[in-house]
Amino acid sequence: MRFLHSSIFCAICTLIVGILLLAYPTETGKWLAVLLGILFIIPGIASVIMYYWNKTHGNTEHIEFPLAGWGSILLGIGILLIQAYEPQIIIIILGAILIILSISTVVNLLMNSKYWHIGVGNFVIPVVLFIIGVLVIVNYRVEFINDNSAIYIILGLSFMIYSLAELYYSIRVHSG
Repeated sequence: MRFLHSSIFCAICTLIVGILLLAYPTETGKWLAVLLGILFIIPGIASVIMYYWNKTHGNTEHIEFPLAGWGSILLGIGILLIQAYEPQIIIIILGAILIILSISTVVNLLMNSKYWHIGVGNFVIPVVLFIIGVLVIVNYRVEFINDNSAIYIILGLSFMIYSLAELYYSIRVHSG
């Protein structure tokens, strides 16, 4: 069960989302929105369950409130509900998810600076992903890129880069 709580599991779920966005950029209709919702709900629920499990069993060492877990659950539910009314809104949701993930990565890097030296280079990927997320959301109104499949490909690559960076950071922190 500890594996489900780990950032490695979340990174794997994000990698799956990125692969799906790259593989089916033009067919990201209802089924992908449902799958994305479920993929964000599952690790969120696992994170929340592990938090309360550890809290009730007295394991308070390295225990943090699962803000990202609750956010993941809410975003997953939001994806499931909103996609029925406005299919294009999934682009904004994915951009927001990318922004949240990049902010979470920066916060985790700062918190884990006691385990390993955090160089400036470690912040490049999260900052670039944050900028991409903002541009994706702005593009919804301004339309720099008119092709939704191109936006899905950009998001897919961004999610894959995030997941690989998160896997690297997790391995680096856990290896000491």
